[in-house]
Amino acid sequence: MKVLGIDPDTGTTAWALVSTDALHACGLVISNRGIWGHARVADQHRALIREICTAGTPLRQAIEAADKIVVEGQHFKNKKVNPDNIVKVAHITGGIEALCRWIRPEDVETLDPTIWTDGFAKDARMARIPRLLNTTYEAIAEMAGCSLTDANHIVDAAGQGRYYAKNSGKTSFQFRQGTRRRRRRR
Repeated sequence: MKVLGIDPDTGTTAWALVSTDALHACGLVISNRGIWGHARVADQHRALIREICTAGTPLRQAIEAADKIVVEGQHFKNKKVNPDNIVKVAHITGGIEALCRWIRPEDVETLDPTIWTDGFAKDARMARIPRLLNTTYEAIAEMAGCSLTDANHIVDAAGQGRYYAKNSGKTSFQFRQGTRRRRRRR
């Protein structure tokens, strides 16, 4: 099963087409880095519309090749985050989901990041995902034509896609539980 994982953000939206053990394609949709605020959100929307709605672009080809499309939802529980930033990223997430549903209405899911991260610390997760997909950061950056710093976004998108591909046959309860370790009560 090939799953397209999409990690939305106002400046850099990453995508990765993965199966349980391989990265097939990846890339970034980058807005104008010289603008900020709501203008940057609008610019990211324009860039996403261009990439998703234009036949032949790498992202559009990945959407058409995927069996399922998974967009990372927003979850900012217990974090000190500016509410305006939450709204901006949620705006991008909703736009991506709507555009993907326009092309593949039955095949789009939103995945809560607290589920797919499986309780791993970010640095441990970022080291583990490329290894599970039999690739390296350098290979990801070369495939996407980006810097190693921007490859972090792609690794997140690949991680959620791989999680969905691995757990898609489970019931909804098992899927939500993932492989989280149970904590012992003392």
